[in-house]
Amino acid sequence: MPMTDLPGQAGQLRELAQDFEQLYTQVRDTSCTPGTDTLHTLSPLVQRTQALAATAITRLTALDGSTYTDVSGSRETLATLACAAYSAALAAADLTQGLSANPYDGASFAGQDEPDEQAVRAARHAAATPVMARHIADAAHQLDLAAVACHYTATAIAGQLPRRPGAAAPAPTPYREPAPGTTRRNG
Repeated sequence: MPMTDLPGQAGQLRELAQDFEQLYTQVRDTSCTPGTDTLHTLSPLVQRTQALAATAITRLTALDGSTYTDVSGSRETLATLACAAYSAALAAADLTQGLSANPYDGASFAGQDEPDEQAVRAARHAAATPVMARHIADAAHQLDLAAVACHYTATAIAGQLPRRPGAAAPAPTPYREPAPGTTRRNG
């Protein structure tokens, strides 16, 4: 098994957590108008989320295939990082569900009677708007969870580093419950 640069891994996980936080903010602040604009708005977010999920899996694979697995508590740390990858995958699925719920404005089949195309389109858009908003909010929540899991993993790894004799252990970052009606932000 290769030796593990634990300080480097912890640093990479902190960077990954920051990437998840930035994407969380972007997704949280996203609103979509049903139609073609939704495709152009959500597609890059789906791709970025999938890339971050892949990065989390890459970090997990690197740690799991190294001497880190001999460190006491590594199993729980690896499980937490796996949760980050899972949350990111769920966020990508939520954003993709938003794309799926989008009523695209293409033409109907030939011969299909639609008495008032504009009224039908308006009704479809009105029905889709809250569904799409819910999927986007769910994706933001999952991205927030992924960021928290990456921070926890980085903190756990940093706490597992060998210390000089007599050196104080690093203080863990405490978790604070968000105020009612807000989403927890790590800062």
